[in-house]
Order: sequence, then structure tokens, then C-alpha cells
Amino acid sequence: MSKKKKGKGQPPPSGTYTGPMVIFEHVSEKDVARWDRQRWKEDGVDRLPDGFSLKPHGRNGSVYYRADGRVLELYCELAGAPEIDVLVNWDGLNAWIWPERSETTSEDRVRIRNLAEEWFKTRRIRAIGFRDDPPAKE
Repeated sequence: MSKKKKGKGQPPPSGTYTGPMVIFEHVSEKDVARWDRQRWKEDGVDRLPDGFSLKPHGRNGSVYYRADGRVLELYCELAGAPEIDVLVNWDGLNAWIWPERSETTSEDRVRIRNLAEEWFKTRRIRAIGFRDDPPAKE
């Protein structure tokens, strides 16, 4: 009986999120890009409606924003604090991921972040960024 070695090029364990925030020092950028493409295919990025869409992956996931045929991805994870529901990696605002990778403009980043914050509020999801200050206690 032979054991499979976990090595370069092997997919991450089931349920492991390989989103835009995850960095695997022992894994090539090529493999991470392949995992991203696989996740985007499973999430149906090419068929998302305009606006925001949440695609959970266990305790984390992605909020995709689609406009004018382009998509960007915000990595999110459930927060462990009672006053916060979700932590958001706003770094996803820096680039469109679909149909090809391209930088967003500073105007796009501000506009989409404002839209995302409003989208979370309308769904009563208390969201803050990973590096944002925690909300003030009432």
C-alpha cells in the first residue's frame, strides 16, 4: 500500500479556501492561480448577475461584484466577535479578476467599496475590513 505524498501541485485539502488573501509560501503562483480558476468555475463567475453575489465556502468565502462584464472578488470570513458578522479583505478592490485580470481605478475602488458597504447593510450583515478599526461599543 503506497501513500500519496502531499507536494507541489496537489490541490489543498477539501474545504480549504485558496482565495485572494491566502498565501502558500510552499506552493507556486501557478498552482494558486489554477486553484483560483477552479474556484471561479465552481462559483460560476462567468454567469454571475450584475451587482453583488455571495458564494460561501464554509466559514469563509467570496463576495463577487460584477459590472460591465467584469468581476472582482472580495475575500470574506466569519468574524469571531459578537458585534461583527463578517471580516472583508478590501484588497480585492484593487483588481478585476474576470474576464482577465486588470487593475481598478481609484475611483472604482471608492465607488465599489461604498456600494459593498451599503450591500452588507441592506442585508443586515455587520461587516468590517481586516484592517479596519472595530466598531465602537454602544
